[in-house]
Amino acid sequence: MKVLLTGASGFVGRHLLARLVRAGAEVHAVGRTPPTPLPGCYWHTLDLLDAAPRYALLQDLKPTHLIHLAWTTAHGHYWHDPRNHDWVLASLALLDEFAAVGGEHALFAGTCAEDDWRKPTQPPSGGCTAATRYGRSKAALRLLALDRAEQLGLPLAWGRIYFPFGPGEQPQRLVPSLSRQLLAGLPAATGPGTLERDFVYVGDLAAMMMLVSERRHAGALDLSTGRATPIGTLAAELAELAQRPDLLRVGALPAREGDPQRLVGSDDVLRSLGWHAEIGLSEGLRHTLAWWRAQHQGSVHENQ
Repeated sequence: MKVLLTGASGFVGRHLLARLVRAGAEVHAVGRTPPTPLPGCYWHTLDLLDAAPRYALLQDLKPTHLIHLAWTTAHGHYWHDPRNHDWVLASLALLDEFAAVGGEHALFAGTCAEDDWRKPTQPPSGGCTAATRYGRSKAALRLLALDRAEQLGLPLAWGRIYFPFGPGEQPQRLVPSLSRQLLAGLPAATGPGTLERDFVYVGDLAAMMMLVSERRHAGALDLSTGRATPIGTLAAELAELAQRPDLLRVGALPAREGDPQRLVGSDDVLRSLGWHAEIGLSEGLRHTLAWWRAQHQGSVHENQ
């Protein structure tokens, strides 16, 4: 595999990059901020929204596989960022350019936010009915990209990502926020503990993506565990691992408007490809808390 990986410096991208290198793939990583250098990885600093250098890179590399994770991701801003529309157009152009240089398989990152969270009791419509610009843009790209890939005769997998967590995640998100509060000895509050989510350890998510690319799957699928975990259950397990259940305040924060009761994917397609979880929720929380503990101890030492 000669892989072009976009979004390689992001949360999921960094973990997938390391896994691809360990598997012996020739990896060409694209992003604006190079991560820690890895043997076997070639870094290309590039703005993918700039058409000319993007196409020049593809013509030069002629990768066999494309894994496209790059998107607008600023926490709290990406939901309604106007640049979502720019990424739809750039992603479609990237697909055409990849096919033009002889690409053999592409995997594009989708999201569970493609569905209409405002109507959680209804089955997914498969249309562009999401509540946010981010979700609508991803849903639109799914329909357009799968249709275009079929015209090109290029196998394209569209992987809807559910709720990844793990080392290196943005501090404001649920698991990092709870971990940092607990390790600092501060009250750790959550919203309603009964809300159910499909939490995926980022190492398992990277393994899912590897499997989909290696098997050259075509079509949409969920990159999920297929299991519902109440937020209160996850928070309680994390607090026990930190040995500070006394600090946990489940339900202390108000529910966010439009938050659905249940968001869970299906792992049927993954299992048909031979998928089985490597790490899972409990061990993933253990790894994640250990990583945040190391960060916390490092910051304490710096301030002494």
